[in-house]
Amino acid sequence: MKTKEEEEEERNHLEKKKKIWPLLKQRPNLTFTI
Repeated sequence: MKTKEEEEEERNHLEKKKKIWPLLKQRPNLTFTI
C-alpha cells in the first residue's frame, strides 16, 4: 500500500511530465531534465 505522500508525489511527478512534454517535442535536447 502506498502512503498519501507517495501518491501525492507521483501525481506531482506526472503533472510535471505533462508540462515538460510539449517542450520536449520542440527541443529534444531537454530530455535529460525529466
